[in-house]
Amino acid sequence: MVDSTFLLYQLQKIDAEINSIDSKRHKIIIDLKNDFIIKEAEDSLKSILTELTSRQKDSSELDSKIASFRNKVVQFTSSLYGGKIQNSKELNELQTEITSLNKSISSSEDQQMEKWEEIEVLQSQLRDAEEHLQTIKNSHSIQNDIFQEKLNDYQKEMERLLVEKKGIHGQLSKTFLDLYERLFQTKKGTAVSLVEDFCCKSCGTTITPADCQQAKNHSVLTFCKNCGRILYAG
Repeated sequence: MVDSTFLLYQLQKIDAEINSIDSKRHKIIIDLKNDFIIKEAEDSLKSILTELTSRQKDSSELDSKIASFRNKVVQFTSSLYGGKIQNSKELNELQTEITSLNKSISSSEDQQMEKWEEIEVLQSQLRDAEEHLQTIKNSHSIQNDIFQEKLNDYQKEMERLLVEKKGIHGQLSKTFLDLYERLFQTKKGTAVSLVEDFCCKSCGTTITPADCQQAKNHSVLTFCKNCGRILYAG
């Protein structure tokens, strides 16, 4: 005689394990695709690099400006002391221009020092950001290896459960299997409820002694009169 209720109860446990594994696998797959931390570190690195490039460009432009000022100072100084200009007004204007240029050079050099300091700080930040990104990538790679190993383990466990499920299916009638599947879907994964202390464990309803006795006859199905689940008395 086929122990139908017992088999359905075992089938339910297998299906619950399958659902649990599916849930765990789904979470791992999401985690494998989640590279938000890496993208965040990459964005930070890119931001620093953009800022550094901008500061280096500013510094280069200051270099050109200072070089231009110095060239003019050399030219004006040469004209001032070359003896070709005798007009005192022109000589005074040249002197004034040289003084102004030297002030511009001094001011530009102060700005250049600030730029160099900013560049030095950004270069240090860039090195830190690069190291941080590499550390995250290494950690992410190790974590992915662990996740992949878990997925492989879950796959093996799933294959084992499916073999067991197929074996149980082969011992039950289509009528019982269809009923079980319908209840499993509509009763939130609990098609078969244990009878404990003369009560349906799922809904708490008291089971009559007659129904309890019938629930022990596993070749026929007994149902909870309240929740409609199959009763299993063990």
